[in-house]
Amino acid sequence: MASTAIGSSPDLVLPKSAHDSFLDFLNYEQLTLKITELFDNHVEKINERIQELQSATSLAEKNNALLEKVVIIDLENLRDLIPKMKEKAEAKGLDITDFSTCFLLCAHAYIRLARLKISQGRLKEVENDAKNLVTMRKKKYTQDMSISLLIKAYVEGGKKNGLEKATKLFEKIQGSKYAMNEWFVEFSQVYQEGLSALMQAYIASNDYDEQDKKSITRKIFEKMSPLHQRRLCEATIPTNQEKNEKLKKIALKHIEKNELLKAEKLTKKITDLQIKTRLLKAIFDKYLSTKFKDKTERLTLLHKAKKIASQMLPYSDVELQCNQTLSDEHKKLLS
Repeated sequence: MASTAIGSSPDLVLPKSAHDSFLDFLNYEQLTLKITELFDNHVEKINERIQELQSATSLAEKNNALLEKVVIIDLENLRDLIPKMKEKAEAKGLDITDFSTCFLLCAHAYIRLARLKISQGRLKEVENDAKNLVTMRKKKYTQDMSISLLIKAYVEGGKKNGLEKATKLFEKIQGSKYAMNEWFVEFSQVYQEGLSALMQAYIASNDYDEQDKKSITRKIFEKMSPLHQRRLCEATIPTNQEKNEKLKKIALKHIEKNELLKAEKLTKKITDLQIKTRLLKAIFDKYLSTKFKDKTERLTLLHKAKKIASQMLPYSDVELQCNQTLSDEHKKLLS
């Protein structure tokens, strides 16, 4: 893979013969494992560069723009490598039919980049990126995730035109039809929680009369899956909310006493997403602040913290923050 005029970052440029070397493997399992490993390593480096962009100062705007272009080029190079490897493998007689993992890794990196742009207020740019995206089999997934994150940003802005933009964007998402696929579990959660947030924002808004609110929120409610409709109803019933608060108090006492497994068990009974997220974050922090004797003990604590992070809403700020913390802690152990 040759560099372009802007150029990929040197440590991300794959050797021209990279895909040829895969043909030394004799079966599908070995080949798939090697390809996935390569994509894992390179997407991890791309994500590190996105993290650099997130922490960069405004004084380095030109460098940021260049680094962002490098990230995009690296992603496109990786994405374009997939069919080339597939073609060469099939020419050798290997039955390579599913490169979903590689496509998904690329899609996740695109979504992280969308989050970065949203955090910088570049909402229109993300919307245009989603329209122009060409990521082959994961195109729809990447578009829907980007749009869901945009909706979250518009809803959190709380302005009337933002809510209306968010409503229009929801109409572009296929929703449950795609969410039924096993790869779209995380998208389904983001999509459904986004609908809930949009509905609550309309209810709380002072820009609409009660009749308009009922009409709009009814349409949003109808788009939700039966499971999320039920959860929303449960969360708004006073008795259930009282139950959530009671469980929260008990869980906090368990966390204080370092009885983290008991606290984790209680979070599974809580229907309010915000309460559940706050408790999971508290458990996560407790694992990370626990004293340890050696590296093995620290790795065990990090593994437990990772399990807690995996229960958080995918692509939420708190989940990404926790995963970044885990990555940093693992690097400290290796250094």
